[in-house]
Amino acid sequence: LNNRIAVFEEDKVVLKAALRQLQKEIKDEAPRAQKLMDDLAKAEQEIKRLRSELNSVIQTHQQEILQLQQTISSKQQAISETESNLTAIGTYVDKLEERLTSFAV
Repeated sequence: LNNRIAVFEEDKVVLKAALRQLQKEIKDEAPRAQKLMDDLAKAEQEIKRLRSELNSVIQTHQQEILQLQQTISSKQQAISETESNLTAIGTYVDKLEERLTSFAV
């Protein structure tokens, strides 16, 4: 019985040493775990900020695209009006040339 008690006492000593070692490791890991949690929180904030910035950039570019499309549309309309005016002027020039030709004859 004493031998068995001695074995249990030895196991108790070994287990206490192991427990102390684990407690020390946990204590040593706590600052690293906290740093990781802090880094994670910072990274999540950065992700949130970047998403917000990305949405802002997308919205700005969509507005710019709309403005450019409106500008293109107005320029195309101006080009069409100019072409129409040039066609009318060309027709008047042709008529004037015909009249000048008929007066010369």
